[in-house]
Amino acid sequence: MDFICVDSSRQTGNTFGERLSGALQQAFASGYAQLLVIGNDCPQLDAARLRRALAALARTGAVLGPATDGGVYLLGVARAHFEARAWAALPWQTATLGRALARQLRTSGAAVGWLPELADIDNEQDLAHALRQALPWALRRALRRLRRGPAAAAPKNPAPADRPGAAPAQPRRGPPAY
Repeated sequence: MDFICVDSSRQTGNTFGERLSGALQQAFASGYAQLLVIGNDCPQLDAARLRRALAALARTGAVLGPATDGGVYLLGVARAHFEARAWAALPWQTATLGRALARQLRTSGAAVGWLPELADIDNEQDLAHALRQALPWALRRALRRLRRGPAAAAPKNPAPADRPGAAPAQPRRGPPAY
């Protein structure tokens, strides 16, 4: 399986839809018959789900991974079911994208395969929710302290040297600089 990364320096267009449509056009023009497109904002997307998506794409000509917010965290399409202008005009980055994309794929003659719905991360609240679900308790607690700022990150029970009447504490500093 090949992997293509079309980062922002290789994209053209004014809108997200134009840039994504252009990236798909480039990949199809270089000889690919099917593409599986993922972003970097769905931490639950793993190798098993990607294998499932590839199998569905091969069977149906299109596959969608619906996001809980109405968008998609993954899309797969065969060249025969991609029309650049129609895709550029889809309501990207909205809660209606998933339905509109499925409708466009069916209009092009694709049978759409579906993956399980997953949450993607579009804002700070989504990130906080993902962290609550995925991270061990101690790490979540440490991250909450860091989010509240330096005062909250300090230990609640000071070391004995920091207590009144104790020996002076060593200055707190970062790692040595070499």
